[in-house]
Amino acid sequence: MKANRLIAMLIRNWYGTIRSYDRLTDSFYWITLDLVLWGITGGYVQGFAPDSVNIFFMITASVILWNVTFRGQNDIGIGLLDELWNKNLINLFATPLMVTEWIASLLILSSIKAVITVAFGTIVAMIFYQLNIFELSFYLVPFFLLLLMSGWWIGFLICGLILRYTTKVQALAWTFVWVLAPLSAIYFPVSSLPTWAQLVSKCVPMSYVFEEMRGVIVHDQVNNQNLVRAFALNIIYLTLSAQYLRLSFNKVLERGLIKVY
Repeated sequence: MKANRLIAMLIRNWYGTIRSYDRLTDSFYWITLDLVLWGITGGYVQGFAPDSVNIFFMITASVILWNVTFRGQNDIGIGLLDELWNKNLINLFATPLMVTEWIASLLILSSIKAVITVAFGTIVAMIFYQLNIFELSFYLVPFFLLLLMSGWWIGFLICGLILRYTTKVQALAWTFVWVLAPLSAIYFPVSSLPTWAQLVSKCVPMSYVFEEMRGVIVHDQVNNQNLVRAFALNIIYLTLSAQYLRLSFNKVLERGLIKVY
């Protein structure tokens, strides 16, 4: 992996982001809309039990943190689709650029955009509701990293599927993550799910993070074992999804890159 090629891809993708109204809208519009809608909903629900735990803060923090996973997977999936839509994938790999360098640039870009999105969401929450997600203190760091890792393996899986089945399945880039949303227990505890869904959610690393986030808000503590479980699941899924992406890319090379358009 060469640093100059990695930096070149980072610069290219960064300029492609800041000069695209679509991508800028995607980064700031949706989290603002989510915070407005869920913030109003959370305030309404809190009104029924004003002396209970801070449901309002739970929901607002969940909105911001869920966008970390969404950003992580979206920027990887859309990064591939952008090359396909512009018929640029062949041009990229006609150069000395390696697949690992291209993927690494997308991972770094998704990390940067996730940080920006969280910072922006925090500012919006402070302005609208006088809530500060940094009240989660240092626990915010492992929560952020674990959710970002989850976004990465989802993104790898989506890219592998797109490479294998072409742009006919491109809708997965912005829909697949929402299939996992209910099982991630974003806005409610896992115990509120049906029994079968509770069992499935144990295989979803995001569910452990959101459960522990609520634990911090209510009890000011976390179960470190759950964070370890989330990390272990993320490592397993990252390994498997990266392998699937590699196999899918090799399959495309056998058919010819032009076949994926």
